[in-house]
Amino acid sequence: MFPVYNARSLLKNSPLEGGATYPLLIEVFETSTPIVMKNFKKSNMKQFNAVVYEVLSSILAREFDLLVPDPCLVKIDKKKFEGQSRIIDAKLKDSDGRLKFGCNYISPNYPYSDVLTNRYLSNCDIETIYAFDCLILNGDRRSGKPNMIFTKNRSIALIDHEKTFYGNELRFNTIKEGRLSCDFKNHVFYPRLKVAQGRPAPDLETFRLYLSRINLNDFKTCYQQLLENGHEADNFDAIMDYLCYAKDNSDKYTDLIRATLLK
Repeated sequence: MFPVYNARSLLKNSPLEGGATYPLLIEVFETSTPIVMKNFKKSNMKQFNAVVYEVLSSILAREFDLLVPDPCLVKIDKKKFEGQSRIIDAKLKDSDGRLKFGCNYISPNYPYSDVLTNRYLSNCDIETIYAFDCLILNGDRRSGKPNMIFTKNRSIALIDHEKTFYGNELRFNTIKEGRLSCDFKNHVFYPRLKVAQGRPAPDLETFRLYLSRINLNDFKTCYQQLLENGHEADNFDAIMDYLCYAKDNSDKYTDLIRATLLK
């Protein structure tokens, strides 16, 4: 389950930097924690429901002990936000009218950089992050746009999952045929993890263990909550079939991901 909040006011009169969805930092009535609220365009939401994928990916990440900001939905009265900024007025007018995706704001936070050494990342489970992104078909964590931040204790927090699970049953079925559909070679951690010919790939044992034990009942419960709040994904049944297959065949699926690191 995840909370549904009511927006109170803006904490910053301009969108946060680096977000194509013009995320706004807001306060809500129900908690003192600042919330990052995304504004997905109406046109984009007609193609795929980014809110569903954001929430479900965040819920699934917890099953792999990966850090993500706590997800939520946000009810907003646009009239309360009008007149504070022309760009915010324009983005809110162009955004989908249903409840918006939000998440807890992590502060302080620091950007990821490709120049960071492997030693700096030694306490981060980049193998599980890579394998998790393969699982959720996330092609949007790449160099130059890693969609992750560091917390004050150097933990990696994963953000921006609106482009995950986007596909149909045919795409998911390629996994059963022994082929990955995600663009793994452009993943930000691929250059750090790929190995030279003749050397063994990382065993991804942590990922395999978590995959074999994931609780998909929570996943289904959260989707039901999304439905009750007006958010639906046409491919949810295909997603569930795909995840059940990956769980039931965790050894085979993990070996499929390991093989990508030998290419």
